[in-house]
Amino acid sequence: MKKYINYINLLSTKLPLNFHSLYSFYFLNCIANIFFSIMCGTLGILSISLLPFVLIADIIYFIFKIIIHIKYKNKMNNTGSVITTALNELSIKLLKKDEHYLLKHNITKNYLIIHHQTSLKEFIFDFVRTYNYNYFTIDSQRGYVVCESHKRRSLGDIFLISRKHYPNCTIEEVLKILIKLYVNGDINGSYCTDICKYVFYNWDKSVHRNADCQVEYESDLKFSDYINYYNNK
Repeated sequence: MKKYINYINLLSTKLPLNFHSLYSFYFLNCIANIFFSIMCGTLGILSISLLPFVLIADIIYFIFKIIIHIKYKNKMNNTGSVITTALNELSIKLLKKDEHYLLKHNITKNYLIIHHQTSLKEFIFDFVRTYNYNYFTIDSQRGYVVCESHKRRSLGDIFLISRKHYPNCTIEEVLKILIKLYVNGDINGSYCTDICKYVFYNWDKSVHRNADCQVEYESDLKFSDYINYYNNK
């Protein structure tokens, strides 16, 4: 019986924060604990004299979980506000510099052409895993080389490269895809001290990955904070 109660408590901690009936679940969790406490008292497993204290503890526990959840949600909302502001500012800064980047093949010098049925997620995945090794990046307005091939690429780079083929994409959409690819283990990421940016790359480039480091677009947050925010949004 005790193991069953512990299982319910463990399950409640594993639920996503955006679970619509989370408060109801906490309430049912409390009712279940009270029910089993009464059962234990009825069966003589628990002293009747202790039963009121156990019931009060169950209620306090329920209130405590609700308070903790509300505080965490408020923290996530504040984090979301900071993230939104940081991404908007980065997007404005990047688009002032160039509307998009071009990918030019190392050997043929042909520009990359993408089929329209390719999704943004598929394109970003293919870029990090394949295109980045065969194409170098060109500034579309001035024509100079932004980055050679085989380099680790930042969010800003990938955003402007994506905009050539997906002009309506947002920097948040690109970041969410990169986060998903990172969490799934499809790509790696870490902070580059040479360019002072968080960069993404294929496993062939490096097996090193570290989300617990800062990003250039918001010094107070780590990449892991972005992961937690979008995974729980």
